[in-house]
Amino acid sequence: VMNSASHDYAVVAGGMANSANSNYSCVIGGGYNVAGQVYAVVAGGYNNTANAEDSVVIGGASNTASGLASITLGGDNNTASGKRSLSAGHFAWATHVGSFVFGDASDTSVRSTAPNQLVVQQGDVRKPGGGSWSQPADERVLTEVQDF
Repeated sequence: VMNSASHDYAVVAGGMANSANSNYSCVIGGGYNVAGQVYAVVAGGYNNTANAEDSVVIGGASNTASGLASITLGGDNNTASGKRSLSAGHFAWATHVGSFVFGDASDTSVRSTAPNQLVVQQGDVRKPGGGSWSQPADERVLTEVQDF
């Protein structure tokens, strides 16, 4: 199956069945990847899609970066659909503006629930003591900050 770079300054560098479908879009290797908007980039992997302006998927499989300036870092089945969001790991969905979501190796999805949120999955959310956590680290929202 052939690669396709169909717009001005679009590039596909190797791989199989990759498509760069917009001006300045780029796919670097892998297979069945699509960079579908201006300045979108997919760097390897399989079945990945970067379909928003300035979106990036770096490797992995079945990942999507669909928010403006969003990034998905490898792993599999991740989605960064919020503007300026980031997802990584396994079944991590950053769906809100500015959210960063990291999934672990369990088969349970983890997702953002609010803008500008950091979510890290730690263990299987289906078992007692497992789950995801988020922690504000901005002193404007911390109430009992003490010097050591």
